[in-house]
Amino acid sequence: MRITYALPILLGALSSASAYAEHDNECDGDNWYYGDMIEIKSPFPGKWLTIDGRSILDPQFHADLKAQFPDRYVSGFDGEHFQLDAFCAQVNGTYIQIRNTDFGPFISYYAEAPKCSACQPISTSRKFKSPLGLKIGQDKSAVSRIVGHNIQPDLATMVFNETSVQGDRTIWHSQSLHLEFRAGLLYRYSVSDSTERSN
Repeated sequence: MRITYALPILLGALSSASAYAEHDNECDGDNWYYGDMIEIKSPFPGKWLTIDGRSILDPQFHADLKAQFPDRYVSGFDGEHFQLDAFCAQVNGTYIQIRNTDFGPFISYYAEAPKCSACQPISTSRKFKSPLGLKIGQDKSAVSRIVGHNIQPDLATMVFNETSVQGDRTIWHSQSLHLEFRAGLLYRYSVSDSTERSN
């Protein structure tokens, strides 16, 4: 099974310009770990990669988000010098990150503020509702029913991988759903879609 290097870059990416340069020293506690890997055979349902009915794969979604929240949307580079745009805010008691990188976008939901982010409450009519139906604080049985797999460990990552060839280039496409539980309840989760191309 191939896990593209785009996935750890996505999950370890930073979300503030000042934090990019400090990643190795200050943000280790905010790293994501794969836990048990669950390889699935089909792509994620399209709605898993949407927020408020809009696809996070659409560049216009990120442009509109930056225009609406210019003080919360940060652009810069990660520790590997890849482009990273990030938004972070607290909405209705949940911390939400939306990031867009050279490899693709992802959405993260947290019970507590990420260590590497300036995540403050915002006043907005937008819901930023999870398209999966997952909610911070759900138990493993509820999460298992939603994602269609029996989730038992406290750390688990569902991954779909596919490989294609365009001309003389190989393209690796990966989708992931990362789940972390604490005391048996969902503490944070992230959905990503990443693409890596050979040179």
